[in-house]
Amino acid sequence: MIHPVKRYDNHVHSDNSPDAQHSATYLCVGACEIGLDGIAITDHYECDLPENSRWNQAVRDSYIDCLKEKNVFFGRLDVLSGMEIGQPMQNLERANRIATMYQRDFHLASVHQVAGFTPFHLIDYNREDPYDAFAAYFDELIETSKWEHFDSLAHLTYPLRYYARATGKQYDLSPFENKIEQILKNLAGAHKALEINTSGLRQELGDTMPSEWLLKRFYELGGEYVTIGSDAHRREDLAGDFQKAYEILWRAGFRYTVYYKRHQPQLIRLVEE
Repeated sequence: MIHPVKRYDNHVHSDNSPDAQHSATYLCVGACEIGLDGIAITDHYECDLPENSRWNQAVRDSYIDCLKEKNVFFGRLDVLSGMEIGQPMQNLERANRIATMYQRDFHLASVHQVAGFTPFHLIDYNREDPYDAFAAYFDELIETSKWEHFDSLAHLTYPLRYYARATGKQYDLSPFENKIEQILKNLAGAHKALEINTSGLRQELGDTMPSEWLLKRFYELGGEYVTIGSDAHRREDLAGDFQKAYEILWRAGFRYTVYYKRHQPQLIRLVEE
């Protein structure tokens, strides 16, 4: 069995994200109860949506909440201030401004929606071929992977969870292997991290995002850093299926995971017992 010397959940949403349920305090209490060493609060900021006072207030509140919990839980839990910045290439000026607004520890970059296409969760996969939308998604990730203001790329195979939910089937990614390979090469070359997101294991997808074969390919291409995130939007999902993630990473070749402080990777050794 594979164990890390520390356990960090690097993808957690508080109620400062519009789709999350629980406060940062409640999440931190839960993290302590299950024995985590640290969590990164990575609330959403979607760069393709109109900028308004609600989004800006949520950014401020999330950062202030992290500062409060850092002090409250000092010595019990390492609380990291983060942000999940969605669609940065769709409004690069705003993405750069949000990314440099506060002295956070950690930034995830992600793509949830591709301009000009139906949102992934609204596509009728039983009637529509998602090939063009998926191709555009990976093209945008190629550009996102070159962006300077992020530490780890979130849920690489994100659209697949909606395809699996609608069809009960797995989608064949082989037509996109060249695009995915370029994303992985960009991350490895820039010493950026790739996230193993465990939320798919508790959903219809039944797999991590990305799958084990892509994590192995990242390792083969020289990828150094992997962050582990539950993508929890409620306390009950903190560190969900992390043991499976550790085993997957070990088989892929990794002997360390990382978390970030002030955007600097901190190694966590994986140990075989």
